[in-house]
Amino acid sequence: MITKKKIVIVSLSKDEAITKIMIQNKKSLKRNISVVLLSDLLSELEILDEISDTQKSINWYKNGVKIVSNSSHSILNRVNYIPKELFSNFKEEDQEYAQREFEAYLGFSFNSFRGVANNSTNGLCEKTMSLPFQWKLISNSCHIAVPSFYWGPISLSTLNTNSSTVYSSIYNLTNWSTSSQPLSQEHVFCFNRPKGDPIFIFTIGKKTLITSEVTISEKNKLELRNLVQITNEITKYFISETLFFFDGKKFTFGCVNPVIIRSYKNKLIDEFVVKNLLDEFDRCAS
Repeated sequence: MITKKKIVIVSLSKDEAITKIMIQNKKSLKRNISVVLLSDLLSELEILDEISDTQKSINWYKNGVKIVSNSSHSILNRVNYIPKELFSNFKEEDQEYAQREFEAYLGFSFNSFRGVANNSTNGLCEKTMSLPFQWKLISNSCHIAVPSFYWGPISLSTLNTNSSTVYSSIYNLTNWSTSSQPLSQEHVFCFNRPKGDPIFIFTIGKKTLITSEVTISEKNKLELRNLVQITNEITKYFISETLFFFDGKKFTFGCVNPVIIRSYKNKLIDEFVVKNLLDEFDRCAS
């Protein structure tokens, strides 16, 4: 049964939020949890996979001992990107090729496991969706408010710019500063920051943890959780951090990020992850 399998967390770093929490609380978990870092998979572990027309057997060894296989483990993929620095020991002319080959292997091997966040593109944990794509996806699928934006030649901009305008790049999910400036004199991506206070919702499966510097009523919290369930159904992230803005009357969707940043500062996050991760993992992976 999937619930009885061991779990391997594949991560870029021990400092990635979920990875760090699971390592720190490993002794209190009633499950065999292993952590494999990308650097170890690239240079420390021996890969002895067996592939046939009917079966894919993924086997990772350390010092001659099999430590992970897709027959004994389910996977939780917490690789958010693959840095070029991992391949600095290769000859310069071989580095890009080595990275492409490694990404291809990660995509193949991760998809050979049962688990969540393993259906990856280029071996990544989750495909990061640009801000324009997220806003179009949400606005076309439901009636949740999203920021107005423009992306294209500056000379053709249709956005009504004002003191709330943010200049950024489409994949920057953390820049909401109205003091930013255009990154180019020819093309621009800009949007109007929604009115209200930022609120972050950390989600594991269907469980949510709200992080906010302002007090939110129980009624508004319920509405917010309902909105997050809607956006999660659309974006289909297992673990994510969603940003909303609340002006006291309505919520506006900001973005959803597979990288956990602001919620990691919530004093309840360790308890939340330990309490919910394994149960939600088994529910979603089954």
